[in-house]
Amino acid sequence: MKIFSFISLCLCLLIVISQTDPTFGIGCVCSKNLFPVCGTNGKTYYNPCLLNCDRRHSPRLKIHHEGNYPTFVCLCHLIYLPVCGTDGKIYNNECHLESDRKDNPHLKIKHVGEC
Repeated sequence: MKIFSFISLCLCLLIVISQTDPTFGIGCVCSKNLFPVCGTNGKTYYNPCLLNCDRRHSPRLKIHHEGNYPTFVCLCHLIYLPVCGTDGKIYNNECHLESDRKDNPHLKIKHVGEC
């Protein structure tokens, strides 16, 4: 009887979870091949497949840099190489501008350096 109750409880929990999370049960199967990429969100992904998995929650997410990084970390938020955007805003570096481009697709680099 205890086993039946436990199984019933588990099934109820699975039903509740599957109804509240639209991605529940949609697996994202990726290889373990190392090909690090940096996303426009400043996050480093082990490979492009994992970035595409995150794209389910952030549809505008794109690959910003491809290839190997010595530290496997997107350091764009740490390096100050200012660029002036077409919106008149100074960005710490091109990566920051690319991150803002998700909200403003027409945003481009006006010139390198401060505005």
